[in-house]
Amino acid sequence: MRLAVIDKLGWIKRQKAKFAAQPRQSQREMVNGESHYFLGQRYRLRVHEADAPARVAVRGVASLDLFVRPHTTADQREAILLHW
Repeated sequence: MRLAVIDKLGWIKRQKAKFAAQPRQSQREMVNGESHYFLGQRYRLRVHEADAPARVAVRGVASLDLFVRPHTTADQREAILLHW
């Protein structure tokens, strides 16, 4: 078994480097149209600004509605979504 791993060590290192070099998910801006994942499903974010408490709602099978107060920063929006 050990000889098999040693024999494939070069290939393993190349695959590991290739995997590490893959592009990752982009930084979220928390704006309309972004894709977000919840329970393994992809949802399109829809941001609604209203003078009411913040909340999150799943609408249908493809939309994630984020209700926030006007002038809420992207970091605050992300925190609301993560807390939910």
